Amino acid sequence: MAELHAHNMYPNENFTTKSNPRIKYPYAERNKDSILTTMTPYLLQCKRVLELASGSGQHISYIAEKFPEIQFQPSEIPDEKLHASINSYIAELSNVKKPIALDALNETDWEKLTGENVDLVYFVNLLHISSWRVTEMVSKNVSELLESGGWCIVYGPFKKDGKFTTESNEEFFNFSIRKNVKLVENSENLTPKTVQNSRTTMTEMIRTEHTDTRGLAYGGSIMAWIDVCAGVAAKRHAGKPCVTASVDSVHFLGQVKLGDIVVLRAFVNRTWRSSLEIEVRVDSEDMITGKSRYCCQAYLTFVAVKDGKSVPVPGLIPESDAEKRRYEEAEIRRNARIQQKKISPLKGFIISPNQEQVANVSAFPSTNTPRKESVIAPLPSPTRAVMEEYDENIDLKNEPDFGTQSEDDYMKVGKIFGTCAESYTEIVQIVFPEHANSLGITFGGQIMRWMEYCSVMSASRHTRSHLLTASIDSLNFLLPTRIGDIVIVRSVLSAAFTNSVEVYVTVEVEDEHGNRKLTNDGWITQVSVNHEGKIIPVPKLITESVSEIERNKNCMDRREKRLYERKLVKSKRK
Repeated sequence: MAELHAHNMYPNENFTTKSNPRIKYPYAERNKDSILTTMTPYLLQCKRVLELASGSGQHISYIAEKFPEIQFQPSEIPDEKLHASINSYIAELSNVKKPIALDALNETDWEKLTGENVDLVYFVNLLHISSWRVTEMVSKNVSELLESGGWCIVYGPFKKDGKFTTESNEEFFNFSIRKNVKLVENSENLTPKTVQNSRTTMTEMIRTEHTDTRGLAYGGSIMAWIDVCAGVAAKRHAGKPCVTASVDSVHFLGQVKLGDIVVLRAFVNRTWRSSLEIEVRVDSEDMITGKSRYCCQAYLTFVAVKDGKSVPVPGLIPESDAEKRRYEEAEIRRNARIQQKKISPLKGFIISPNQEQVANVSAFPSTNTPRKESVIAPLPSPTRAVMEEYDENIDLKNEPDFGTQSEDDYMKVGKIFGTCAESYTEIVQIVFPEHANSLGITFGGQIMRWMEYCSVMSASRHTRSHLLTASIDSLNFLLPTRIGDIVIVRSVLSAAFTNSVEVYVTVEVEDEHGNRKLTNDGWITQVSVNHEGKIIPVPKLITESVSEIERNKNCMDRREKRLYERKLVKSKRK
């Protein structure tokens, strides 16, 4: 439907004008009676009917006139002439709604029909001239729109036993192909691929520039490699450049140290119109003993682009049981991401403590309000057993319901209290060519590396201890940054628990005129450890300003969600 419809290609018997916008297709006139005859037994049992690819409006007006008690909904791609023709045909029919603009490859267009369940969906001469991706999208969304026991009727020049049933069908099919060469070429490029076509393995070694002073790898360094590995898999499948759109929460379950070999494996889980979900598993290998250890896994969403616009990608054919399971789970995660965006949009910037002290609070009504809620895929409710486990190196079994340690425990680290303002950190970077892909857009992994780097400094200013990155919450890249852009990363503590802190981080891009826009935000969890790597208490956090209190709000809900997700990740490994 998004490419080109048969309706747009048929010869028009009438020249349309503003006074007479009706388009009259000869094929539609010839087959409308046979279509009505076939549909009548089903229409007698319907109250609401949806027509996809309504074209000129000839079919829906003819059928709706015969069934005035049924409510009909036409739809067509955003084409002024086609919509004008449909409106002209249905002008005298009170049981037909205005046509909606519907591109089958655009999920947002399908959302217009959310809650509008129907008894029957039909479409004429659509699938045989559309790409396989259109067929997938139509099948998926129609199944969600139909009431239980509803029908979907498809009409077109189909073959039986490899042969056309009539000469006119063969003639029409050949005519469609001749007029739609561009679509045929695109369809060949969008031939569905298997998971094996894009499976990618990448090997790296942890060097000094990737580690902290104790020789433990920064989580941001691992995330940068994850983004590159996923990007390679995405490009192999799409056959064109892809950019990072989002990253789901990442939980680091194993430490990676200086000299370790890091093995990353990426593969496509599912594709949609122009986007792909890539799963990346990361393992570390000791160079001396050869022992391999699980580190983390991540789910990233990429979008294929060309000339600055998103473009369709080939479908995916899951073959093994594991691939089929991941294919289904990917759709659940995608729906959760969409819901997450709806309830937790970006709200504003972090203001430095000095600015906040002199600012008129009313002058910043929308700032410093991070995302408040979170969504995870439908799963069993978390139990206390889930909360009692953080990872192999962090034991929370003696932690009294997220309570605090005694004052003596805090004295061991030389600090009892700390304010949010003390943790404020700001870094500024210029995007150089080595930070960007072939399109000049900054790697998502590079942005995540800067975010983690900034968060570590904020956390250390509060804890005055060594730190381990435990998790990075899901991130959405709303705006791209490019070579030459100035990127500003700000971070501040949002919550302190017993042995860990939550840091809120924002990323801004500044253009040549000094205008700044927020590109993404997120929470990063850091765990406090001593020189031996044992966890130690962190100072209590004092929240004072309105923005600090707002950031701290719902921190326990976010923490429980992280612990729940970590438990699920660990359970899948067993």
